[in-house]
Parts: sequence; structure tokens; C-alpha cells
Amino acid sequence: MLRRHESSWRKEFVLRYNLSRRWERSHNTSITHTPHHSAVSGMLLMPEVGLLTSSVQYGIVARSLPLTGKILRGYLDTSGTGLGIGNPNAEFTPNVSNCTLSSDGGTAKIIWAFRSGEVALMTAGRAMDNGRAAAKLTRCQVEDQHDGIVHDATWCGSNSFITGASDGKVKIWESRRVSCLWTSARQEGTLIADPCIKVTGSIGQCIVGVMQSGNISVWAGLQDVLSDDGPRLTPPTISEIHIPFSHVVAIPRHSNNVSHKITALHVDPVSSSECVILAAYAEHFAFHRLRIDLGTKNVVSTSFGEESHGHITAIKPCWGEKPGESSFVIAGDLLGCISIYDWSATTPFATDPAHNIPSVPARRSFEAHEDGAVTSLAWNSYTLVTGSARGTVKVWDSFTFVALRTFSSPAARPPVGREWDGVSQIILERDLLIASVGSRVMAWRAGPVSRRGQSVIKGKQTKKSKRHTLAKGYQQLELHRDIIESTKELANEQAHVNRSYGREKEQRFTLNNLGLDEVEAVEYVLMLSRDEQEARRLSPPSADEGVFEPDFDDVTQRQTASVTPASTSTHSSPNSIRSLPLTSPSTSNRKVSISPRFRPEPLEAGFSISPLTIDVRAFVGSPPIEARSLSMSSANSDQFPPISPPLSNTSTPSTSFVRRSLSGSPKTSRIAWADNKKYTPPSSGSSSPQRITNMTNAWRSSSNATAGPSVSPGTSLLSADLARHAGPRGSEALPADFTDMDDDLRYAIELSLAEAQSREMRS
Repeated sequence: MLRRHESSWRKEFVLRYNLSRRWERSHNTSITHTPHHSAVSGMLLMPEVGLLTSSVQYGIVARSLPLTGKILRGYLDTSGTGLGIGNPNAEFTPNVSNCTLSSDGGTAKIIWAFRSGEVALMTAGRAMDNGRAAAKLTRCQVEDQHDGIVHDATWCGSNSFITGASDGKVKIWESRRVSCLWTSARQEGTLIADPCIKVTGSIGQCIVGVMQSGNISVWAGLQDVLSDDGPRLTPPTISEIHIPFSHVVAIPRHSNNVSHKITALHVDPVSSSECVILAAYAEHFAFHRLRIDLGTKNVVSTSFGEESHGHITAIKPCWGEKPGESSFVIAGDLLGCISIYDWSATTPFATDPAHNIPSVPARRSFEAHEDGAVTSLAWNSYTLVTGSARGTVKVWDSFTFVALRTFSSPAARPPVGREWDGVSQIILERDLLIASVGSRVMAWRAGPVSRRGQSVIKGKQTKKSKRHTLAKGYQQLELHRDIIESTKELANEQAHVNRSYGREKEQRFTLNNLGLDEVEAVEYVLMLSRDEQEARRLSPPSADEGVFEPDFDDVTQRQTASVTPASTSTHSSPNSIRSLPLTSPSTSNRKVSISPRFRPEPLEAGFSISPLTIDVRAFVGSPPIEARSLSMSSANSDQFPPISPPLSNTSTPSTSFVRRSLSGSPKTSRIAWADNKKYTPPSSGSSSPQRITNMTNAWRSSSNATAGPSVSPGTSLLSADLARHAGPRGSEALPADFTDMDDDLRYAIELSLAEAQSREMRS
């Protein structure tokens, strides 16, 4: 597969590397044009990148420049001189069955074959020039033409061509006068002629024709037909070999529907001692190699292909041109895969077990197209180009088969229910690609690429016209406006984010500096609120207090009469003592093995005391502890001594007792009660039965000590609040809400002391 075109392998490597970079990284765009309003039947590349495209439907040949998309005026057809204006309604030729293109320098040679059996040759000098002379058309003699439709025509030399028609005959023609030089004989023993569908070959080697039935006929020894030595006394000896279809293709067993349509026919020009033919049939997974010994007429058939790859739809033989170069065949199948076969393989390497047909497998295969079958192939020493049934074209490295570039279909989207046009023909040069899809032709050339992979534009660049200056300035103005608007939008968005999250960040930063969590911060705020409310209460009322002034009238107008412990205890009743605080723990704590410690959240600010922190063990797993169930028999006199009533109105001892009781520390409670062991409660202090604990007596003493609205500067806010609510009440009964509040505070303190006692007993 590797062909060397340079004088050294180093130059060959540099050339291949540069070409692959150009094919892969060039930024040139493809050019698409429509040379005529019908499907393209054939293409021929002329010098100076001119293109001839033929249409069998209209019987015309169009001229165009594919790299610019320019279509030259006038068509080449068999009914006129070729100097028209390109009107398809006036310049067309009906009944054309085949059109074969060739060139000799700048002169175009076109073989026209008709359905009537007539053959004509058109010669157009300087075909790509607008000021050219009229084309010359030469028709054959009536006695030389075929007796049926001419199906195929091809060149077999520089001055000769061959044709095959439906009369089953093959003719050799001389191109100068379009005269018939030789005609094949009709096969003996047949009443109905077998049409000749495809012909190929060369006069110096052999002429091959394939019939509609799939049979192959080979003629050799035609070298003297074109001899210019004058008439010969004896006719040349021509050997004719007929190869039946069953000998070419090994028909599988139990197979009735076998296609006999020929799709590819090539003759190996390298072999000289024998005639080697490549033949491929439609809907067959293999193509065949026929080695024909012209002397003995012995035929050896070899199959190439694998049934798992699908039917072969495109064949491209690559013959070795120099000694030492091997020949290989590139085949595209119905599944979109490309396979490479060694043409010189002598014996099959594998056998098809399903049909018992020996076949040579592919040396290498890869998937080229995912959208359909491979319909066209082109190859040179540097690149491989494949076309699919949906019009896509892909370029591959010819040696490593790495994908270099992909072109989408240049054809328009088909109507609903119709198929895409496939790639019918590809022309490939070193840096040029031309492909026909339906009625459109796409051309692309690989431009130069810099070392960084950017395209390089050579030559002088034309100066831009001044009329585009205004448009360019307007575009710049629009660009600046878009940039300013985008900047403003970003700034507004950033400001909105700062406003939304700035305050929250400041609060979190302040809390982090204070070292408080959320619950402690709420308690701290409530404490500040109570301090502010206390300051407002002590200050003289003003008329600006609004709706808050009536709320504190009932507080300032309360009686300040002293209340004895006995009178205080008369307001306590079993119904007023609650078994649970205002905020009860969640019942889900009994179902979860590990749960956070319950902390009741503050509910309101004002004169009320913040709910005390109570251990969750007091509520989970044990019945609620009532204040009146604590008797003197269950308390130890060492840990719960009576507290002597204070002699002065200061509230420091009571507030210190309350603060120590609320802390819940056993050690602190022992110290607080140890300082008051010698106190004996008065005999006339209580008129109720012996159900009140020492804690209740301590609460009564602290209540008497905090009589009066004045609070010492050294006391805490909690003690001041307790003293205010437990102050002298006189002989009148307190309101129900204050009674409930005293019961709640008493119950909270009793629970705290009970918890301290339980901890002390466990320790």
C-alpha cells in the first residue's frame, strides 16, 4: 500500500506529513455548484481545474470551474455546435444511452452512444475557453452501428474505443473516422441474443465483455486490428473464451435468487502472460478474480470477501505501477465498512461454513460511514476518500486510515418519503477533492497551513472599499454598547447579591466573634429586651408610648403590701401546679436512639422569665415530678437546710440562692445550703399541712426579702424579676395569671433542685 513518489524516503515522509496537516487543518471552505438540472452521470477533470460533467438524461455536457462555482455558457451536445447559451430547453439530445468522457490536453473527447445503436464522437478543442471554436461531431456509418441499444462504451487505447450493445456484440472503433474495425461473432446455439452490459480491456492484451446473464466473454489476439501496414492476406487469429456465470460465482446451495447484474469489471494491466479479471456482481458479499491462461484457456476463479461484512457496493482496484509494488483492492460494503484485500493472494485463508464457499478474507477493515452504504471510492498514495449513500464524504489517511476530514452532503434535504442522493463519483488529486451528489458538485482544495495550524493567505490582499467604513464603525459601536450593557448587568447582579447576603454575613460574623450559637443569641436578645423593658418601666411614663402604655398600667398600679409565707402558700393549689413546662420536648425522642439535647426556645420578651433549661431525662422514661410530692421525709436535712429570712430588704441572698438553684450544680447547692443550717422555720408561718418541702420555705423567705419595687444595682435581672413578682401583695388575692406564673417558677426551681439531688446521689 505504500507508494514512494520522491527520490528519498525522508522527502517522502516530509511530503506526507505536510499533506496530512493540510487536509486536516486547512480552513478552506467547500464550493458547491449545479452544472445542469439533472443527475450527474460522469465527470472529467480538465487542465487548470476545469470540469466536464455529463448528463445522460438530457444528453449534454456542461463546463464549469469547480473552485469558483462558475458555469461556462453553452452545453456540448450532439444536436448543435456547442456554442449556445446553455438553455436546457433548446440544447439537449434525446435517446442518449451512454456518454464517455476523455481528454487529450485541453481537447475534450466525448463518446456518444444512442438507443438506436448509433455511435458518435465529439471533439472540442480548448473546451474550457469561452472564445473557442465550434465542436466537431463525427457519426458512424449506418452499416457499422449496432442492432440494439448501446449499453456501454470505453476507451481501449489512445485512438480506439469499444462498445457493447443489446445485440450481444462487441465492436472496436477507430476514433478518427469512427469506423468499425472489428465485431464479435454471435454466440452459437442461441436464438435470443444475450445483451452485452459492460465492456473493458485493451487491444494489446484482451477485450472483456459481460453479458446480462452474468457470463463473461474474453477475446485476445487483437493487436493486428489497428495495424497500419495495410490489408493483411490472412485475418488475425483471435482466441475467444466464454466463462459461464456458474464458474465465476460459486452459487450457494438452496439459493434461487442470485443476482447476475455486473457492478464492477476491471482488467489487471500488470500481468502480461495471462489475462487477470476482477468482476463484482450486485448483492454479492464477494468479488472474484479470474486468471485466464490465453494459451490453454484454463480459468482459475478466486473469491475475496466475507459475508459478515455485507454486500459489496463499491470497488476500487489499486494496481502496482512499478516493479516491487503490490496490488490491492479496496471494497466498500452495504454496512458502511471499508475492507482491504491482497490481490496477489493465491489460496483462500478461510472457508465460509454456511455455504461451503472458499474466500480470501480482508487484510484490514474499519467502519467508515455510520449513515449508510459506501457508494464511491477514490484513492491515491496520500489519501483515501469514501462517499456514502446519504451524500457524506470522508477523507482518510491512505496508510494509517486515520480520519482527516468529513464533508456533509451538499444536496438539499429531500422531500418527505424520499431518500438522500448518494455520492456517485469522486475525483481525487494530491490536494483537490471533487464529488458529485445528485445534480450538485462539491469541490474543496487543501490550503497552506502555518506551523501553528492556522491558514496562510498568500499574495496581495485587495484593499477594502471605503463604503464599508461606516458599517465597520457601526459594528464597533454596537460591540461597545453590548460590552457596557453586559458590565452593567454584572454590576447590578453583584450589588443585589451583596444587599441580599451582606446583612446575613454581618450577623454571622458578629455571632462568631461573640462565640454564641443561635439559641444563646436568642436568649441574649431576649435579655437585652427585658433590660430595655425594665428601664422603661422604672422611667416616668410619657405620652409617646402609644399602644404600649396601657399594657403596663396594671403593673404599676399593683399593691405593695407585704405578703407572709402563709398567705403566699394559700394561693398554691394542686390544680395550679403543672406537670410539664410551657415548651415540652418532642415525642420523637423516644423513637430515636441518639437525639440532640432538648432546649426549649424562648417564646416572648417582656416581664416573663426565660424558660429554664431542663434535662430531657426528667421527661423521657420517668413520670413527671410534681412539686407537692416532695415531702420532708424524702429530703436530706444536710442537702436541703432551711434558709433564714433576710433582715434587710436587699435581695442579694435570695437572688444568689435562685442563681445557684438554676445552675443545677450539686456542689454549688451544697455550699448554698450549708451556710444556712442553723435556721429554724417559724411555727406560725404555715397553716397548710406538712406537705411543703424546705425548698418551698426557702422560696417564701426569698419572696419576703424581695418586697418592694426597688432593685439593688448589684442584683441580676433574674433575681429582680423574681423579687418583683414575689413582692408584698397585701390581703387581696393576686390575679390568676400571676398565680400561674408563681407556680411555674416554683415548679421550675423544684425540678432543678431535684435534678441536682439525683446527680449527687449517683455520684
